[in-house]
Amino acid sequence: MLLRWPAYLLMALLASVSWADWLDIPRGKGDECIEPTEIMRKQHMQFLFHDRDLTMREGNRSIRHSLVDCVDCHTQTNQQQEAVPINASGQFCAVCHEAVSVKIDCFSCHAAVPDNSSGYSGSMNAGLPESVHALMKKWAAMP
Repeated sequence: MLLRWPAYLLMALLASVSWADWLDIPRGKGDECIEPTEIMRKQHMQFLFHDRDLTMREGNRSIRHSLVDCVDCHTQTNQQQEAVPINASGQFCAVCHEAVSVKIDCFSCHAAVPDNSSGYSGSMNAGLPESVHALMKKWAAMP
C-alpha cells in the first residue's frame, strides 16, 4: 500500500496539467480570447456548431463564437507578410488537431486566412470563391 502513493501522486500531477501546455501553439493577436483558454480548448467545436446553427438556421449573424473571428485573430504571417493558412502544419488549428489525430474539415468550405488576405481560400479547388463573403457579394450583384 505504501508503494502505491508515488503512482497516485504522479497521476494527480499529470491530471492537473493540460497536455496542450506542452505544445507550441501560436498565440492570437489579441490579449485574450473571448473565453478562457481551457474552456476554448475543450469546447470550441460546441461553440462553433451552436453559432453555425444560429447563423444558418435562424439567420442571426451577430454571434459570439465566429470561425471568421478565430481565423482573423489566430492567423500568422510569413516573412513576406502573407497570411499562412490557419490549418497549415505548425499553425494554430493544426498544432492541436495533429497532436490528437483529428481531421480539420472546416476549411474545405471556409477560408483559412482572413478575408483581406490573398492566395488561399481554404479549399484546394481553385474554382471556388476566396470566401463566403466574396460569394455573398457575387450573389448580391446578380440581377
